[in-house]
Amino acid sequence: AATVQGMGGVGKTQLALKYCLSYPDYAGIWWFSAENPGMLEQDCITFCAKQAIPLGKGEPAAPVMCNWLCEPGRSGRWLLVFDNAEDEKLLRPYLPQGTPHHIIITSRRPGWGKLGKLALDVWQVDDALPFLRDRLQGVLAADDAQLVALTGLLGGLPLALEQACAYINNNQVTLADYQQRLSVQESAQDSALDATPARAG
Repeated sequence: AATVQGMGGVGKTQLALKYCLSYPDYAGIWWFSAENPGMLEQDCITFCAKQAIPLGKGEPAAPVMCNWLCEPGRSGRWLLVFDNAEDEKLLRPYLPQGTPHHIIITSRRPGWGKLGKLALDVWQVDDALPFLRDRLQGVLAADDAQLVALTGLLGGLPLALEQACAYINNNQVTLADYQQRLSVQESAQDSALDATPARAG
């Protein structure tokens, strides 16, 4: 098993998805939403249903799924992705032990014991500039000062920078126009927050 760790917006989910698309030669790939117990259990129930694994009414799905994956003679290797996991104890029953299957866990939380780790972080200017220059080709040229400003405006978050490039390219706006629209949007959000009455207690 391996964990992809980092704050929200650094691209953990996108990296896990890219791995799934780049290595499709598994017996099966299953994606679990692991941010809360209900979603995790429902995804496990759906897994059992899709594989025609018998599951009794009200029976916890995790041990049934793991037993099926651990059956002797089970052919092929599965890839299980647990996205946005925060609680190792919650996740542990869903992880098949001592099997050849591969497991990827994405999480904002550091730690995760002895599991392999890949830590993602926000981009510094030196990381962001080559990406932005490449993604914004064909758009009205922007100088490096504007690209540096955009990186700072979006906190160096790779996902936010990718979304910004997609918006600029799809709408054929200049970088200055995009930054102006973003500033107006943020001002409107700040005004809305200021207008929200405080709650006692």
